[in-house]
Amino acid sequence: MKKAIFAGTFDPFTLGHKDILIQGLKVFDKITIAIAENTGRQSVAPIEDRIAIIDKSLRTMNMPFFRDAKLEVEFLPFSGLLTDFLKSKKVNVLMRGIRNFSDFTHEQELSRVYLELYKKTTPVYFMSSPETSHISATVVRELVNLDADISGFVEKAAIPLIQKAYSKK
Repeated sequence: MKKAIFAGTFDPFTLGHKDILIQGLKVFDKITIAIAENTGRQSVAPIEDRIAIIDKSLRTMNMPFFRDAKLEVEFLPFSGLLTDFLKSKKVNVLMRGIRNFSDFTHEQELSRVYLELYKKTTPVYFMSSPETSHISATVVRELVNLDADISGFVEKAAIPLIQKAYSKK
């Protein structure tokens, strides 16, 4: 079984994340979405809310190949070093998404750190599709606070959870 870990804060999970997940499922049999509990940056929503949003988003995704191919997706929170999480799951492949050149530069720097900390790390990168390359969790959070329509950025079924978790009102 080909396994990968797709890590991030997913603050919140967006259609961009979904795009990368779908691309990954065409290559890997099992993907663990690793949700970072503590990172260098402060997460906006608690880990429980982010997990609920991912759960709702995944349950409503229309992916016939997913069911037919018996592919597996799980999501788990983690704290500490991502490389320690990779080791604990006995998975070497770290799946990442790249939207633009600044993401590429950032991921290039991170990959050197991952390899320094855990030599068996194999970073695998997927380019976001043109339809999702403008989507970021930061944009979604800003739109929620402006009471804007976010249906083109996240799974529709998850919108109420996202609005509740990220609205500052």
